Amino acid sequence: MSLFTHYSTGYRERYRQIIAVLLKHGFGYFLLELGLGNLVPLHKGIMGHEPQDHAYTKPEHLRLAFEELGTTFIKLGQVLSTRADLLSPEFLKELAKLQVSVPPISYETVCEEIERELGLEINILFAEFDENPMAAASIGQVHRARLHTGEQVVIKVQRPGVSNLVNTDLEILRHLAGLITKRTSLGQIADLNSLLDEFAYTLRNELSYFQEGRNADQFRENFAGNDRVRIPMVYWDLTTSKVITFEELHGYNITEVDKLDERGIDRHRLAAECTMAYMKMVFEDGFFHADPHPGNILVEEDGHINLIDFGMVGHLDEETREQLMYLFLAVAANDADGVVEATLNMGASAGNVKREDIKKDIKLFLARYYGLSLKEINMAHVINEIMNVAYNRRLRLPANLSVLGKTMLMCEGLGRQLDPEFNLLEVIVPYAKRMLVKQYSPERIWRKTVKTAYQVVRLMTRMPEQLTKLMYRLQDNNFVIGMDFRNTENIIHEMNSMVNRMSLSILAAAFILSLSLILTVAFPQEWQNVLAWFFALGFVMASLLGITLIISIWRSGRR
Repeated sequence: MSLFTHYSTGYRERYRQIIAVLLKHGFGYFLLELGLGNLVPLHKGIMGHEPQDHAYTKPEHLRLAFEELGTTFIKLGQVLSTRADLLSPEFLKELAKLQVSVPPISYETVCEEIERELGLEINILFAEFDENPMAAASIGQVHRARLHTGEQVVIKVQRPGVSNLVNTDLEILRHLAGLITKRTSLGQIADLNSLLDEFAYTLRNELSYFQEGRNADQFRENFAGNDRVRIPMVYWDLTTSKVITFEELHGYNITEVDKLDERGIDRHRLAAECTMAYMKMVFEDGFFHADPHPGNILVEEDGHINLIDFGMVGHLDEETREQLMYLFLAVAANDADGVVEATLNMGASAGNVKREDIKKDIKLFLARYYGLSLKEINMAHVINEIMNVAYNRRLRLPANLSVLGKTMLMCEGLGRQLDPEFNLLEVIVPYAKRMLVKQYSPERIWRKTVKTAYQVVRLMTRMPEQLTKLMYRLQDNNFVIGMDFRNTENIIHEMNSMVNRMSLSILAAAFILSLSLILTVAFPQEWQNVLAWFFALGFVMASLLGITLIISIWRSGRR
């Protein structure tokens, strides 16, 4: 009976399609290791390799496979491109190139989707509707329109069937992650199930335009007091889970420096304001725009910054934000202990790695920045170095930290395009110092004290109940202690060696004694010339074995 019998035909066909694409790009050995090779008839020549001038590298094959498999895998590749703790720099660099090239859906299909979702004909909903899309992506397509009340808007329409395809792909990825975890060394290093949970949560949020609208509202509320940053308004009466309508904001792409210069916009000030906006999102709000590529940041003629596209966001709790400040300050102060402490306190799992080993690696790369001013330290290089330490030492970084690291790198890249003299650390360190001062303001200390007091009172009130339950379980002999044995391989190996040596010692002694008894008791005189050599050889071998065991035991004792 096939493993996939209880799945739908569409699921099985998609699974075969995924495997065929992976095989086409050189992953046959990997699929055979997982036990999935029988799903695709290799003997029919379905791999379809085309002649190439030169062989693709493994990272290139992975990127090409993800691009061919479409939306879900492109998004997965983009997420993996931020996980320097899981993949080598060659894979990260290649996955960062992932792009989607999809034909636009027809105007008729767009109209059908909008009318089905909003329940009215397109000409009743909008006074004007541009048939030509502004942009076509793997999940949705964007069109301009004008309301009957005169407002200019943009409408994002989800591609038909993309939600079902993504859900099927996520289910298949869940199955593959289980196989990889059980049958490969990668599964022992990386927590693939947690990574997939985070990815599925993010992708499903991006598929829900309701969630994107709520994200936009939250950003607009957070920037309500900032007159330099604008967030578009959501028209909720023209929004569903598959159609969303935004106020249209205008402006130049933030990297179109020639147009910015023509309008006399101060690029140095613009870089600082854009960075400060992201510092506010990260350190103050704990809710940040996780896709700050140039197309999502527009600059108006008066220098105002307009943010758009809120499908990808990141979240940071208060403790992580505080440790993040300590991390940046420790980097600036060349404090290896502080960098290690802050990194681990933010949730990086060290597993079996010793803290001293991590500290040694941190010290090595911080030594290169010793004596340099903040202006001379490239924050992108620092973040990459920390990620490399995480990768080499197999530290598991929380997904939100990886996304944040990628976001910070993109921010520094944008800043340097606007102003070659821009330095992210020069902005972050003073900001982090101000925020830490706020952390210890009387108001904040009082709030933390009240919160701690509440937690203590709650713990004390629940303790009698928990102790009673514990006593009942002890009384009923229903108390189980779980033990996690780690690093036992060496101990077991040593125990096996000890037992083996003991067994060989006994055998050697028995062999020598047996030879002696045979020689003195049961050795006929007439066999002396025939078998004397056999007993002599046996005695020599037993003696050599004994000497070898003595040397082995002596060396073991020294170790």
